[in-house]
This record gives sequence, structure tokens and C-alpha cells, in this order.
Amino acid sequence: MNSIVNELQKLKKYKFSTISGLNEGEKTFLPYFFDEKIAIITNISNIDRYKEQLEGLNKKVLVLEDRIPLLYGFHEKNSPIFKNYYITISKLTKNDFDVLLLTPESLFQKLPNKNFVLSNSLKLIKNNDYNLSQVVNKLVQMGYRKQDFVFSPGDFSLRGDILDVFCVNLDNPIRFNFFDTTLESINAIDKDNFKNIENLDNVEIYLNSFFNRDVVNKEELKEQVNLSVQKLNLSSEAMLRISNIKETQLEALEQNLDEISSVFFLPFCNYFNFNVLDFFKKDSQIIIDEPKLIFDAIKQVEDENVSSFLDLSVKGELLPKTMEFYFDK
Repeated sequence: MNSIVNELQKLKKYKFSTISGLNEGEKTFLPYFFDEKIAIITNISNIDRYKEQLEGLNKKVLVLEDRIPLLYGFHEKNSPIFKNYYITISKLTKNDFDVLLLTPESLFQKLPNKNFVLSNSLKLIKNNDYNLSQVVNKLVQMGYRKQDFVFSPGDFSLRGDILDVFCVNLDNPIRFNFFDTTLESINAIDKDNFKNIENLDNVEIYLNSFFNRDVVNKEELKEQVNLSVQKLNLSSEAMLRISNIKETQLEALEQNLDEISSVFFLPFCNYFNFNVLDFFKKDSQIIIDEPKLIFDAIKQVEDENVSSFLDLSVKGELLPKTMEFYFDK
């Protein structure tokens, strides 16, 4: 219950309204009653259809409805859930939206702070000068993977002065042609035949990972993880299981492997301390759609997740730190 109170207490610093009794069609016109950007906390059954209706009225709409999967074997690379978070949080940080749709469950999700998001984005402008090696290093820092060819979002390839990047926020790869340090041309290319399909003046590349190895201190992180495991009081079978998970993840961290599960390490990262409402200015407008239903849904989410967390912790499949990360801060 404390988690619910904490989340709802945050609403005090915003301008917020509650609505009840409107049908889905009537809710579509809510943004027209407000001049500023708004967030709508809703338990609507078909949030994608609601999004489409708002977009049909020329509104830029962002949606957060899922929470990041907490299984340590789950890798963020090429995950549509993570991709949605990367794009949504990047646009939210840059105020590139009119309406943000939130579900009760998404209120519990911890997110990286604004500084982290801003420092892990990259805008390249035609005819500007860049150090290509620094650009490549930045892409790696942002979670992009170097490949021979770009086939999936999050891939990049480098052949001489030609840099191809499949940005997570775009539908097609982008080709950057350099001459020495000058970015001579930017082209969207077909993802199947790699032919040019559009000339561009600039491109903004969004982050492709919430876990940045260059931001964290590896030795301190390893020490925190080891200490967290040492404090556990579990059955021998459960201790063996969580110890094996720990060793696998620490090895991936040390060797910079893609198989790393960022979910394992995020609770130990001090930059991962925002709630989605923290991205809003204090005078932002928050709308609670059917407050009684929202409150009940939040209580249900907490009850179900606390029970699941405790069960996984006892089995040695989840660190208590992960549960604290979601419910005690």
C-alpha cells in the first residue's frame, strides 16, 4: 500500500484532474480542453485504439503500458517492449509529444533520468564535421552493435567512410557518407536492398540500451552484486541458482557480451531512478481517468507483483534488490 500512496503523492506537484463516466469516443476529445501537454492515466481496455483515435485528430501520442520484463534471462536487444521504452522516453525527454497515455502498471516502472537519456542520444547534421571514430564509439556507448550489414534496429556497420545505422526510432536504416571529417550526405536506405530511398538533412539517433557500461563503475557494481548475494538466506538449491545467475551476468559484464541482462544490473545503477511522472514539469496536466478504477488497478498490480517477487526470490531466481527497486523507493 505504501507504493500506491507514494505514487499518488507525486501528483500533488502537478495540475491534475479526474474524469468519470465518459465513453471512449468522448475521451478522445480530452486534449482539446487543455493548452499544455497532458498525461492520461487510464485503464482503458484497448489503449492502441485510443492512441489511433487521438492521432487521427493530429495529436502526437506516446504510450507506456508494459513494464520491463524482470526475468534475468531476458535480453533487451531487439525486444519490442524495450524499443517502445527507448522511443517513448527519448521523445518524452525532448518534449516531442502532445499526449502521454499511461496504464496503472507503467506507474511502477523505474526509468533512467533525463541526463542519462540526453547524453545517450546523437544528432548528425549534413555538411557538419565529425570525428568518425568518436561517432562509432558513441553508438557503441548507446547500445548499438557493430555488424557486417544492418538488418535489425540497433545494428550499425562501417565500411571506409560509409556508416550505416539502423536507428531504433526509424523504420529504415540510415546511410551516412563522410569525406574525411565532413558528413557529405545522409540517406534513408531500403532495409532489403540497401538502395537510397530518401535524402535527409539530419537524423537523430535514440539510445538502444538502458544499461551503459561506460557510465557505471564495473568494480563497484560487481562488489554491490556480490554483497547482495552474500546477504541472502536461502536453501542450498536456491543459493546455487542465484549464484550461477550472478556469475553468468558478471562474466557478460566483464567481457562486454551482448548476452548481458540489463534487468539484473539496473537496480544497482544510480542513474536509473526516475518515475515516468518525473519527466513532467511541475505545472504539467495529469488526468486520472476513472480514479476508483485506477486505484483498484494499482492495488491489484502491487499485490500480484509483490507475491510474484517473493516467490521468485525464495527460489533464487530474483535478487531482493530488484523487488526494492520497484516497490520501496
